[in-house]
Amino acid sequence: MRFLPLVLLSLLLILPVISGAGLGGGGAGARNFVVDVPGNFVALANRDLGVDLEVDGTVRANERVFLHKTIDGVNYPVGRFTLSFRINDIGVDPSLDDIIALLDVDAKKAVIDIGDVSQASGLVDLYIPQTPGDNAIVVCTNSLNLAGTYKGCGGIDGIVEKWIYPGGYTGDFPVTEYVDDGIVTPFWRVADLTGTGIFSFFVNYGGGEETIIEEGGNIDLDIVTFYTYTSNENIEYTITVNEVDYLFVVDYVDPQNEYASVYIATLDTSFTLDEGGVENLDLDGGGEIDMTFEITTLDYPLVHAKVALFQPLALPTFAPREKDATDSKGIFSSSGNVWTRLLETKDITEGKLTLAVVSVLLVLLFFVFVGGKLLGKVWKAT
Repeated sequence: MRFLPLVLLSLLLILPVISGAGLGGGGAGARNFVVDVPGNFVALANRDLGVDLEVDGTVRANERVFLHKTIDGVNYPVGRFTLSFRINDIGVDPSLDDIIALLDVDAKKAVIDIGDVSQASGLVDLYIPQTPGDNAIVVCTNSLNLAGTYKGCGGIDGIVEKWIYPGGYTGDFPVTEYVDDGIVTPFWRVADLTGTGIFSFFVNYGGGEETIIEEGGNIDLDIVTFYTYTSNENIEYTITVNEVDYLFVVDYVDPQNEYASVYIATLDTSFTLDEGGVENLDLDGGGEIDMTFEITTLDYPLVHAKVALFQPLALPTFAPREKDATDSKGIFSSSGNVWTRLLETKDITEGKLTLAVVSVLLVLLFFVFVGGKLLGKVWKAT
């Protein structure tokens, strides 16, 4: 019985470790427990995924780790991900020594990659401070540094670029607002990422009447005859013409802004345009052009476009000339002879014209008379 107190004491020490409640002394709440954290980083973990019992009897803990970077005494949130490790492995502690985690608050960039962290798994949430005026975030999947995280990163081999819009279209990456205790500036939380960099920036949609078209949006050309807008790559939307909805998508934008490809899913057809190019579309197959599609500006991965109902050029028309109220008779009648047309187009009176005709006749008679006499003399001489 004298060993009973020692056994009880041992159980009191071991049970918290098995349950995971004693790691770092923080209970089930937030606690510092991860070793080998990169410089200026703090890793906090919450037991929010529970403890699973493996088939082989090994207890495995899934910890949702929240990584912060300390800048000028402020712990800025960077990323959140899952660490999975065996609690009853003595001497085996989770390590973030091989993580890539970067944050530049002034440049509005953050990068995280857990690919080389053996105990990390799943997708990553990445955080970036909200900047007044910025309305878009570029996601640079596979970017492993700040230099490779920028608008246009898709031009780098191996990097996939995607633009998302907090409060609007975000595609496969949900965006929510996050407020961190002790930091006045709110953050954007971009979820479901892999090894990725993100960058916050401002998109000028062209101003004026131009707006951005979102996934599932509609442009009704039965209501307006033309519409200018901005479309992101791979956004599906419909254009209504003659009460029929046609599904459009800009399925490819050249990263060098050389051209873009537009696919009309309703018709299973596509066309390619460069900047300033116009495509005339016969949507209903009736043999006549129904709509024009123009790319005004290419700004990868955005396309600024204008669509309009086709308006054929009107041929010039001329009003018929009014005739005079009275018609002259005879040679100067309005029967359409040469004299009438001459009088209608020239400022010549009938008297002047008669005098000119008589003069011509007299000249002809003179030459006939003189010429006849000369011919007679020549005849006599021979």
